[in-house]
Amino acid sequence: MWEYAQRHGPPQPGEEVLASRFFMDRDLYQQPAPSFTVITVGYLQRSLANPHVRWDFLGGYENVDPLSPLFSYIDYHRAPEADYRVGDRHYQVVARDCRHGLEAWLDLLAEREVSGYDPSTSPVAHPVPAITWSRPEFREAVRQALRDLHRIDKLAQNPLLRTRQVRNQSGATSAATALAGIVRQAAETLREDPRDVKLFRAIDRTYLRPAVTQERAAEVLSLPFSTYRRHLTAGVSRIVDLLWQREVHRSREPGLHLRHPAIRSPGR
Repeated sequence: MWEYAQRHGPPQPGEEVLASRFFMDRDLYQQPAPSFTVITVGYLQRSLANPHVRWDFLGGYENVDPLSPLFSYIDYHRAPEADYRVGDRHYQVVARDCRHGLEAWLDLLAEREVSGYDPSTSPVAHPVPAITWSRPEFREAVRQALRDLHRIDKLAQNPLLRTRQVRNQSGATSAATALAGIVRQAAETLREDPRDVKLFRAIDRTYLRPAVTQERAAEVLSLPFSTYRRHLTAGVSRIVDLLWQREVHRSREPGLHLRHPAIRSPGR
């Protein structure tokens, strides 16, 4: 299961990969039983309380076929590459790609609850190729987003659309529009520190409310061109740093703290 996660989308700093390896009922082994309901409730509690999961693997069944409609309904797909053996028993694995975020998963379940869901006619889920960011790649993507801030068609091709920041905010709007808002908000934070206001002004007249040329931006700001360029470079670096920290060291999402210390998921 760990190797599967590494191949199809390795976790980033602060993310978790969950793997459930065993499930059995005392009397009915893996046949339908009240214990299955108890474990399902515990599983839902855990899922709602943890927004930092990259992958969730369920691998406790020797035969998942009878439960395939259920797993499909809750957006788990078969992951044969992750199957494993314990002694002479072969265990099958289903996986959920959690990179679109908890809210997107809940929206999907709500939509299926309202509109109905037929697994025989629905497309089979497959892992989405992941981007494992390097700092230079991330920096260049942010710089390109700043240059394209007023071109939604260009932003729609930016690799930053695959960041969790964009995925978490693009529910009711397009991902490109969400990206534009995130970059603008990051730039606006430069106003909060008096020492960075000069950096914000250079960013503002270059990207937010751009002058015709950078030379003209320097004139509008009454700055020598070399000083303007220094402020601009420092401002871009500050925005890159802020977005990078949010991406790899994000804090917990508000409104999702449902974990209770007395609640434990049976068999998990």
